[in-house]
Amino acid sequence: MFWPGSATRSSFAPPVVSHLSSFTQGFPILTLSLWQGPVNPEVASKVNEVVRVLNLTGTTEGLFIGNLVVERQDWHWFAFHPYSGFEFNEIEPGVFEHWIHRNEHWELFQGIFQTFPDKDSINLKDLYVQNPNNPNLWAFKGRSDDVVVLSNGYKISPLVMETFISTHPAIDGCVMVRRTDF
Repeated sequence: MFWPGSATRSSFAPPVVSHLSSFTQGFPILTLSLWQGPVNPEVASKVNEVVRVLNLTGTTEGLFIGNLVVERQDWHWFAFHPYSGFEFNEIEPGVFEHWIHRNEHWELFQGIFQTFPDKDSINLKDLYVQNPNNPNLWAFKGRSDDVVVLSNGYKISPLVMETFISTHPAIDGCVMVRRTDF
């Protein structure tokens, strides 16, 4: 939580970041901003003009995993430590699925294998595109399953939500879709 005059680093939910974008000054002591979940790139770019924005990724089961700091202008891209055990497998032209493989030398930073001690590899089911100018930078594209990740980081199953909404007597049927053009 950011309180004016009290912090140099803070963490925000995406709706708060949208609100911050309306300010062009007033955050001289805030030097770094983090948030959970997808955020509008235009909004975050505007915030990045006055506050250093970092785009981090992680998992519910393993927390932050192998994120490196990128150049300020590349805030939208992810960079991952070479010991992270990450592999990006191309599943269609230009789209890569994110896997993590156990690395015995980096156990402290692979918390997901504490959650799943019987696994040596895990398909995170996140989809990425590779930066055409820097092969070490990746941008989140979506998911290979039907999980919908909301801006607050919560995940919902469309099938469960469709079934629940369809129980209302005024609704004959329901189809839930997600926006993937961010």
